[in-house]
Amino acid sequence: MVSVPDSRSSPAFLSDGAARIRAAVPEDAETWVETHLEAMARAYAALMPSEFMVQQRQRASQRVDDVRADLVSERDDPGGPLAAWVAEDDLGM
Repeated sequence: MVSVPDSRSSPAFLSDGAARIRAAVPEDAETWVETHLEAMARAYAALMPSEFMVQQRQRASQRVDDVRADLVSERDDPGGPLAAWVAEDDLGM
């Protein structure tokens, strides 16, 4: 089980020390969207027509902008309703 830090600035580590949980920042938006698209492609490959992922990838730059805006909003209002976290290790998010 991963413990989530009480403060957005304090890191938390998985029990084996392999990854760090931290608050997401606007600079994470592109990797966030790329990771989401890859997960969707793998999860829905057998369930959705291939055009579905083509459409999702065509909208990727708009999604990056949307995620970045959400993360800016969260950073500017740390007590607000959003709480986005990322896990990263030596290889990245």
